[in-house]
Amino acid sequence: MTKTAIVTGAAGGIGRAIAERFAAEGANVTVADLMADDARKTAAAIGNNAMAITLDVTDQASIDNAIQETARRFGRVD
Repeated sequence: MTKTAIVTGAAGGIGRAIAERFAAEGANVTVADLMADDARKTAAAIGNNAMAITLDVTDQASIDNAIQETARRFGRVD
């Protein structure tokens, strides 16, 4: 079964590297970051098994939305 991960801070740096590694290992990945444009670029570079979402980890509604959108797209969050 394919795993699904939400990676925060994934628009660049270590977060991007983590998202890329999850995808390389076959996981679906939500690239989550406040920097929406950079998150979209990272998700596009990863490919079809990635999606971008704007996420503010200090806002519970933003967190809940990221989880719901990830589950809607990929069917689950691991």
